[in-house]
Amino acid sequence: MKKFLNSLLILILMVGVMLPTLAYAEGEEDKEEENTEENIAGVGTSEPVNVYLFRGEGCPHCEEALEWFNSDSVKEKYGEYFKLIKYQTWKIEGDEEATADANTNSQLMSAVGEYLEADASGVPFIVIGKNVYSGFDSSDTQTLIDYIMEEYNKPEDERINVIPTVEESSGIKGIADPEPVEVDTTVRDVIIVISFVVLIAGIVFVTVKARKGE
Repeated sequence: MKKFLNSLLILILMVGVMLPTLAYAEGEEDKEEENTEENIAGVGTSEPVNVYLFRGEGCPHCEEALEWFNSDSVKEKYGEYFKLIKYQTWKIEGDEEATADANTNSQLMSAVGEYLEADASGVPFIVIGKNVYSGFDSSDTQTLIDYIMEEYNKPEDERINVIPTVEESSGIKGIADPEPVEVDTTVRDVIIVISFVVLIAGIVFVTVKARKGE
């Protein structure tokens, strides 16, 4: 019995060590497969529409717009149709680099407004194709959705991507906000669960062995 319990403990420990490694390896393989499938699926299919949001740090209406674009309801229904690209245009006190970037973005916003013959004097200033939406009204978000879907449903060679055109013609290169990094926690969660199971199994084994020794 003693030999059996010792063998069982060794087996549990081996499984506890190997399973997290296998789970991680499987997760990496799945990522590679997903990337391959995405590359294949991307040929001849519609890419998301670029939605350009010029904003000001501390601007309440800009925050409302960001919250709406990033809300779960919008992402679930329309997230596959658009990509949000943000440009911060307001001066940041005490941060010269950020303020310099903001000045550049403000110049780009003005150039875009001039190109589209639109008023670009305030933020938020949203550009989707050739459509412009100034300010943000939570009761009129359907207009933004309509702009996105209108552009998305065009053949890709007929889509209008204003910002690169204006950057090239004006010589003003905008500095977009960094994109948030999405972390896949699936593998980490699996490792935590397995480690917990191994720990409980070890505790049970030690308890049983201790009682047998009494």
